[in-house]
Amino acid sequence: MNVFQQIPQEAPVIVAEAVWAVQPSRSLGLYHHRGPILTVANWSGRWPGLVGMLNLNACLNEGWTRYHTLWSEQFCDEYFLSRLELWLSGKGAEHNTSHV
Repeated sequence: MNVFQQIPQEAPVIVAEAVWAVQPSRSLGLYHHRGPILTVANWSGRWPGLVGMLNLNACLNEGWTRYHTLWSEQFCDEYFLSRLELWLSGKGAEHNTSHV
């Protein structure tokens, strides 16, 4: 919580998850953040970052906090890099959800 209190309210924040963790304490620090938030994790069965990110996203949803999400296995693929570039330019990192 102390770390999030020191971040300016309008600043972009990237939360990179590498572990499986209970997220309420992290998400509480982001509930009232007004700047863009990006959650990022690996897409690998060998590392638990994806589970941690999904847990954080669920907590942010409970707090009605707007955020974007990206994932990748190596973080060098075109899909990840193109959406990261969009997010960094302020356009968000939207995904095709027509299948949902």
